[in-house]
Amino acid sequence: MIDVLFEQYEECTFTRIKETRRSREGQWTHIRTELEFESVQEKVNQLEIGALLIFNMENELLQVVLLEADSGSELYQFTDNEKNQIIQWYHSQNR
Repeated sequence: MIDVLFEQYEECTFTRIKETRRSREGQWTHIRTELEFESVQEKVNQLEIGALLIFNMENELLQVVLLEADSGSELYQFTDNEKNQIIQWYHSQNR
C-alpha cells in the first residue's frame, strides 16, 4: 500500500479476499470486498481494508478503490501489484 503522505510504502500480499456486497448504482456495478493480509508495519496491520471494484454496463472493470472502514481511504492507495491481485481474484471467481 502507498501512504499518500509518503511516509510508508509496502507491497502487501492478500491472504484472503471475500466479496461482501454487489450492487447496481445507476450505470455502474459495485463489488465490495474484505481483504486480509499481513504487514511488517504495525500501523498497516491495524487497518480494516477492503476494495471497491467498479464496472460499467459492459462489465468492464474501470477502477479498484481502497476502502478503509467501508469508505474511500484518504490516506492509502493500492499499488499496481495489489490491484492486480484483486483483479486476478475477481476473474478466478467469475469465469
